[in-house]
Amino acid sequence: MVEMVEQPASAEFDGQAEATRSTAGLFQWSDYVHVGRGAEDCEHGQDGLCKDPEHFHAWVCLPNTFQIRDITDKARASKARKVRSLRDTDSDAHEVIEGDLYELRSDHWDELVAAIARAQVEKRLVEIVHGVVEGDERFEHHDQDREELQRLLALPEDEQDKTEVERLQADMLAYSEAMQTVIDRENEAEEIGVEAYLHTYYTWCIYVGTREPHTEQFSSRRKFAEPAALHDAAPEIVVALREKIRDLEQRTIARSNAAGNS
Repeated sequence: MVEMVEQPASAEFDGQAEATRSTAGLFQWSDYVHVGRGAEDCEHGQDGLCKDPEHFHAWVCLPNTFQIRDITDKARASKARKVRSLRDTDSDAHEVIEGDLYELRSDHWDELVAAIARAQVEKRLVEIVHGVVEGDERFEHHDQDREELQRLLALPEDEQDKTEVERLQADMLAYSEAMQTVIDRENEAEEIGVEAYLHTYYTWCIYVGTREPHTEQFSSRRKFAEPAALHDAAPEIVVALREKIRDLEQRTIARSNAAGNS
């Protein structure tokens, strides 16, 4: 369970009090995360002195602007590699799209990832349509065929060439099915690419921003020795940390909007 520690809107600190002021009180975009039975109420949850092996305590802050740039570059590269492998029909990754999407959805990221993926695919819709037309000789004259079908259907029924109408209608249906197949495939690849981006982004945000709690002015000791160490963390800890990072990001957005910087 994640505990959000509310800080006073303003406070005066003398020199002695400042020495014991918590790290979350010193940095605006930070908070504590406590996981484990009784961790929320642990008296040493913020000073780094807890010895309970069932407790996880951390001070979490957002990466700074320099770190965010590096993290974003890593996430973009991760997405590019994933999407590239999915579009390679000879790669193993191409064969496991459905399995990856199942895992993605089971982690409750489906709405976020799908929305981002759809937006990316929509930007490429003209390119996708062109690819379908160029890739199948049946659709080489699709626009003319559509116009011809509309012309025939506008005629009185007894004047219509039934054979030609049926042929054109079959071509229109085939075109729609081919287009939907390509769009579905692009959406699937894009969703997995977005998930790769978010996975890399939040892995590095958690690694960079999760520190050992104590009462010094800046907690510089990281909770995890390396990003890969998150693979050994309990699921509850990973979820709590990721949600805390996302919560802090939302606070910065809300603050920016309130200040008229949206």
